[in-house]
Amino acid sequence: MSAVPDTFQLGLDTFGDVTVDAHGALQSAAHSLRDVVSEAVLAEQVGVDAFAVGEHHRPDFAISAPEVMLAAIAARTERMLLGSAVTVLSTDDPVRVFQRFSTLDAMSRSMLDWERVPAEEPDESYPLTVHQAAGIVMVQLDTTIEEALVRLRAAAYRAGRPVSELAADVVSGRYTIGEEQP
Repeated sequence: MSAVPDTFQLGLDTFGDVTVDAHGALQSAAHSLRDVVSEAVLAEQVGVDAFAVGEHHRPDFAISAPEVMLAAIAARTERMLLGSAVTVLSTDDPVRVFQRFSTLDAMSRSMLDWERVPAEEPDESYPLTVHQAAGIVMVQLDTTIEEALVRLRAAAYRAGRPVSELAADVVSGRYTIGEEQP
């Protein structure tokens, strides 16, 4: 029988669902975006530990730029972890995504808890450090983000180390991914 932890963290996520007013009229996307920021502020006030927003490109979801939403939320909150529930790398430049989230992390007092879940491996997620390392490898080897992640995983496997630990060494400059094949 396993022990139950004494504490847990509570988090919320949203795609910024476009809502209706008291008369059933559809609210604007702008109204929904402002509501999400207000909801995140309230969530922190009542003790929620984390708040994530997801990118979507449909008329019923207002959030299409999660890093912009997270910046607005970071400006109005102080302790809550912030995250991206979905960031669609296939429709954006991965280096720019990395740069925007790195800037957001710096501006939000390192309260960003951004994870990347590859579409082809939905059960495997990586923290920001791994994505930072992948960005470095991608630039150093002039490769895609997907190939950079494969190389990081392969190097970690060969070294017998967790991917996140090896990634921290890549980010700090203590380890360089070479031209080895995955």
